[in-house]
Amino acid sequence: MASRHLQYRLQGSPGRTAGAALRHLLCFIAMSFFLAAGTPPPLKNAASSMDDLGKRVLEAVAKNDSKALDALRLDEQEYRAHIWPELPISRIPQWQKRYDYVWKDVNTKSRYGLQELLAKYAGQTFSFKRIKYKHIMEEYRNCTVYKDTVIIARDKSGAEKELKLFGSIIKLGGHFKIVSYNLH
Repeated sequence: MASRHLQYRLQGSPGRTAGAALRHLLCFIAMSFFLAAGTPPPLKNAASSMDDLGKRVLEAVAKNDSKALDALRLDEQEYRAHIWPELPISRIPQWQKRYDYVWKDVNTKSRYGLQELLAKYAGQTFSFKRIKYKHIMEEYRNCTVYKDTVIIARDKSGAEKELKLFGSIIKLGGHFKIVSYNLH
């Protein structure tokens, strides 16, 4: 009688189910496709529009949800795949070996920026109007970066405010994410 789960055995991995093998194979095929096509993998937890991203940021600020806010910015894998290759510094031989230093600097400044953002606005409710960017966007091979972005919103009293909550926004494949919360 056939077992409920098909078993397979590869060298060094006894007892894995066929389902797990299939998932790993599909993940490998997908990553191979992106690498062969020269296209980095898509952004995780990205917004479908710039406005959607702004609304999600304001919702997370109102809830004082640092995890949700952090999930809306590029993680290390995304930064390495989408931003780093486009930066002039990445083409300088001595800096090619220093990626870890650059990421640590970007990540640390972003985390401090997120702390400052929550210290100033956590728990406050704003009504989203739109996002605007003050500087002309930068076009790269695979993405667009919008610089000096602000959220235009109304506070509880109805007063319109420009909220500087993060630095830049990246657009990749029709999806949007925050590059960093660093405002300095």
